[in-house]
Amino acid sequence: MKNVNKQRAYYYHAILEMLREATPETAVSSKVIKEALGQKDYTGRPITRNLILETMEFYEIPIGSNGNGYFIIRTEAEKNEYLQHLKEKIAGWDRRINAVKETYANPGNFYIACFPLNENLNNL
Repeated sequence: MKNVNKQRAYYYHAILEMLREATPETAVSSKVIKEALGQKDYTGRPITRNLILETMEFYEIPIGSNGNGYFIIRTEAEKNEYLQHLKEKIAGWDRRINAVKETYANPGNFYIACFPLNENLNNL
């Protein structure tokens, strides 16, 4: 196993234990994980997501998520469903990236954003 500090190793072990029996139907929410680890951040998501990824890398186990929370991927179908979910997220991020690039390239749009809406409606 990889060399990590004791605190990180504790987190990884705790996450693994929480997810050991979890399935897509009984997935463990990031809120539950955050509270079990004693994390104090507001939403828990960024820290929890990073710890989940690190746990996956440390133990070399596939961890997925869905609307219910996190679980260990055990079947080909679960893996494929999770990978499709990630691909859809990536497509959405790519769309946002392209939208920012394209709208930034057209400085005329800044005029619309910088003035009150009622003035913009009068000038249409």
